[in-house]
Amino acid sequence: MKRLLILAILTAPLFLHAQGVLDIYNISTSNYQGTAKSMAMGNAMGAVGQDFSSIAINPAGVALFRKPTFTITPSLYNTYTKTEINGSDSWDSKSKISFNNIGYVSTLSARNHSSYSDVWAFGMNRVNNFNNRVYTSFYNGYNSLVDPFINELIDYHITNADELSQFSPGYIYPLWQTYLLDFTSDGITSPIPAGGLTQIRDVNTWGGTNEWNLTYGANINDKVYFGLSLNMPYLYSKRASSYGEINENDTPDNDFREWYQDESVSTTGWGVNFKAGVIVYPLRWLRVGFAFHSPSIYNISESWRTETTSYFNNGQYYEQYNYNTPTNTYSYIMKTPERYNFSAAFIFGNFGMITADYELVNYKNMHVMNSNDYDYSYLNNAIDNNMALTGNFRIGTEWRFQNWCVRGGYSYNGSPYGLSSNVLSYNSYSLGFGYTYRLFTIDAAYIIAGKYNEYYLYSPFTSYSIIDEQGNPLPANVKESTVINNFVVTMRFRLF
Repeated sequence: MKRLLILAILTAPLFLHAQGVLDIYNISTSNYQGTAKSMAMGNAMGAVGQDFSSIAINPAGVALFRKPTFTITPSLYNTYTKTEINGSDSWDSKSKISFNNIGYVSTLSARNHSSYSDVWAFGMNRVNNFNNRVYTSFYNGYNSLVDPFINELIDYHITNADELSQFSPGYIYPLWQTYLLDFTSDGITSPIPAGGLTQIRDVNTWGGTNEWNLTYGANINDKVYFGLSLNMPYLYSKRASSYGEINENDTPDNDFREWYQDESVSTTGWGVNFKAGVIVYPLRWLRVGFAFHSPSIYNISESWRTETTSYFNNGQYYEQYNYNTPTNTYSYIMKTPERYNFSAAFIFGNFGMITADYELVNYKNMHVMNSNDYDYSYLNNAIDNNMALTGNFRIGTEWRFQNWCVRGGYSYNGSPYGLSSNVLSYNSYSLGFGYTYRLFTIDAAYIIAGKYNEYYLYSPFTSYSIIDEQGNPLPANVKESTVINNFVVTMRFRLF
């Protein structure tokens, strides 16, 4: 019961705004989408370096480059998501082609120094991917979403349409406009039956976070490597979701057939952060690294609208009613948590290596600044009360055979709710290979990953739960399992 209460707190509605705790988490988290080499090794690159995507983890890695290099990485990203609610299973999938990174490393000054050299790099690394599609279908024999809506209106003493338009202009007020809700002398009524409904939810998401970087690295006697990067992450996210209810009881005394509410949320924003790191060679067979990622400060712009449609059977044909909310735009400032990365690589001559990273991140430190559009104190309180410190672990290996190399890796991203939770945790397993011919290298990797989430079917509309005939809340939380397949190819060109 405590677990369900936490879910309710996290998904309670923000009636004037579409943003929620999980949206802020999605902006704040990093799920590195790097080069094929990096991803094949589980992105355990903090002490490895000499790879463009390692800059996103530890910028000191740029100082290990010996030659000017251009890198580009296309990828095919596929998700398969299964949902389960009270024994009902549903699934959906999505595929997307994107670019994980593109960048150039300049080592011109490195050629003229023996004891000290510096390296510059510029480019983009993708640090998150939002592409997914989730479908849920559930037969509810007890109630409709409109029932907890009515309970909510009663609790907040909403007694007419004018008050409703101020209280919930995007979710509940459109139901009044489409004849799904009415205020009468007997109270609040609805033609939607209490149960006997197929409830569906379809959520389609696009986008990601691409981090543009300008990085400087210094190599001192091939023993100590420093790195500093100034980064500008660009966020783009679009979510199109649809909630619907279909009346399965064809009775003459009820002409309601079905209704749908479509929601569209588009979020964009630029941020800024810096990263600093060091890699040290204390022994010939050991490298150790440390990196600090400052918080990203984002300037976010968001647009949000809903469209509600209802259908009634008048005996001869369906009557349709439709209501569109105006597109609302918001802007606000938010801060992501800082990160601390500890890494080590065990070197076996020119034959191979085993490397590991551990990253600490405290999601309590996410924060949204209040704006002229909205008071975010409720959202920040929910973050303070429910987010926690967590850890991310990555391990990888690489072995060379003349011009060929083979790689493998594993990574685990901890839950933002703490080390003891598995909600939103992320596990991935990876394999890959590379081949070098003169100045050209091609790397390929396959990554299979799994992510688990849990939330109420009615989120983000309301925190009220489904009630059975005896007035007891049902465990109507959706258990969502996502399998991610990622095929990545990197082409690297050394200029001389």
